[in-house]
Amino acid sequence: DSAVTPPVSVRAHAFLTLGKLCLHDAALAQSCVAVLVRELAPSTEESVEGDIDAVVRSNVLVVLGDLCKQHTGIVERYVPDIARCLQDRSHIVRENALLVISSLLLEGFIRLRGPVFFRMLAAFAIESHPAPNATGSAAAHVRMANNLRHTIFEIFARRDHALLPAHFVETMFVFNDCA
Repeated sequence: DSAVTPPVSVRAHAFLTLGKLCLHDAALAQSCVAVLVRELAPSTEESVEGDIDAVVRSNVLVVLGDLCKQHTGIVERYVPDIARCLQDRSHIVRENALLVISSLLLEGFIRLRGPVFFRMLAAFAIESHPAPNATGSAAAHVRMANNLRHTIFEIFARRDHALLPAHFVETMFVFNDCA
């Protein structure tokens, strides 16, 4: 028996619906968050239009962002998985990841440290100098780089003047794959 995979549009709407239910029931949220996070992993399937599961991942990001605001303790441990989407192959997923993370940071649900900080810096570097085969238009990369620069350097570095100097050495180790 082979499992039938529902169409992407059905899956995308199903995850939004599940998210709405989880917002009102902490026990359901607790049991579903790992399933939602699992859906953030990019599919290996591609269609003529590109990544067919990008809309699903994008919707799951929105759901996880809302759940983090409602049930922070349940979702907080998965924030690095959300931050990993800043380097997704789909430009729309990267943009939604930035919106979700920025919102959570600005509203105080999560803190800018560790994996989130490093993923944002890495995404800024990648978006500032995209590879020739990168997805998304040049204008989209510029917009994303400007949004990341604004979030990291103009909002959070101004709030906490020690943010960048305090993480400088650690950042060099992370970006150079040193243990």
